[in-house]
Amino acid sequence: MSKKRAGKGKNLKPFMEGVLEFDGRGAFHLTAGRCGRCGSRFFPKRIFCPACGSGSVRAIRIKGKGKVYTYTVCRVGPPGIKTPYAIGYVDVKGVRVFGRFEGWEKTPLRIGREVELIPFFEESRDSGEKLVSYRFEVKDG
Repeated sequence: MSKKRAGKGKNLKPFMEGVLEFDGRGAFHLTAGRCGRCGSRFFPKRIFCPACGSGSVRAIRIKGKGKVYTYTVCRVGPPGIKTPYAIGYVDVKGVRVFGRFEGWEKTPLRIGREVELIPFFEESRDSGEKLVSYRFEVKDG
């Protein structure tokens, strides 16, 4: 997959419906869920709460900065995926999100480091179509 930071545009297609959205101005957010019964927050949004089983789940938007909860650097990967790459969990606005990291080679990862949720273009291996995904960009500091 080829990757590059996504820009603004009106014809951006998410890699998976219901996971991320853009508004008409190019603003970006992920769609998580919040349970109306127990208050649990989770990503991606589901129909039923994974904590209590309630069907009283509403969509919430998450965006911006978060803190690394845990991570690993993969030095061996599946065919077609360039290695090494870093993946892990990030706490963003009370929601733990799994994803890949960008910029970790220049600014080393550590638990608790601030990262920013950013959109990324991905090229579909099947169709060659440009899709928008997300990454966590490692910040200096």
